[in-house]
Amino acid sequence: MPNFIAERHHSANVFLSHYHYCTKPCDPFKIDWRKRQSNPYAEMTPKEIDFLLTTSEMVKARSRIVDQIQCLQANECFRGQVP
Repeated sequence: MPNFIAERHHSANVFLSHYHYCTKPCDPFKIDWRKRQSNPYAEMTPKEIDFLLTTSEMVKARSRIVDQIQCLQANECFRGQVP
């Protein structure tokens, strides 16, 4: 199994490298997708754009939640207590 896992890990790295190469000029999560002609992904279908918009919102929501939790921890607003 180690060879199988190593091959899959390598494939994932290749895919990720290709993604970063293709999106190098811009971050797809920071694009205004409502202005289709002004972004490099103008040829994408509406379904693909909806997917990226949804994913972008999920990423933003997650970062807000993480920031809120860190603020609460920094201010000692709660303490984890084990019953």
